[in-house]
Amino acid sequence: MAEDCSSFMKKLLKWYMGGTLAVYSMLYLDGAIYSFPIYLGTSVCILCYVPLLETFPVVDIMSSKVMLALLVTGINHYLWHLNFAHPETAYFASLLDLVGFFIYLVWGIPALFGISLTSSTDCLPGFDNIANMKQQQPHKQNKPVGVLKSLMDHFLVRKDEALHRVAPGMGKYV
Repeated sequence: MAEDCSSFMKKLLKWYMGGTLAVYSMLYLDGAIYSFPIYLGTSVCILCYVPLLETFPVVDIMSSKVMLALLVTGINHYLWHLNFAHPETAYFASLLDLVGFFIYLVWGIPALFGISLTSSTDCLPGFDNIANMKQQQPHKQNKPVGVLKSLMDHFLVRKDEALHRVAPGMGKYV
C-alpha cells in the first residue's frame, strides 16, 4: 500500500497527527487532561513520529527514528493511562468510551505507520528471505522492503538458524 499511495498516506498521517494534537489541546482546555506535563508529554510523543515521514515509506528497522517511535508509543500509552487513572479525569461513561479513545487517539498513528510501511509486493514474511537474496545476487541492488516483511524475515532467518543448531540434519540447510 505504501508504494502504491505513498503521497496520500504521507498526507493522511500528517493530517492525523495534526488532528490528534488539536484534540489533545481541546481536551487540555476542557479539563479532561488533568496536568500540563501529561498534555506536553503526549503532544511531544506525537511529534516524535514526524522524523519517520522524512524517508516515508522506506524505513530501516534498526534506525534511531524507529526506536524512538517505538519508545514514545509506550510512553504515550503510559501517560494516558496515568491521566485516566487519576480521580479528576476518571469520568468516562463506559469502558467502551475509553477503548475508543485509545484506538483513535493513542494507537491510531502507530497503527497507520505500521500498516502503511508494509508494501503490497513485500507483505508476505518468509516468502523471499532478504538474507538469501543478498547471498544469491550480491551484484544486484535490492529494492526497499516493507518494515513488517523485513522484521519477520529477520526472525524467520534466526528461527531457521536455531532449528539447524538443534537438529542439524533437518530443515532448509540440509
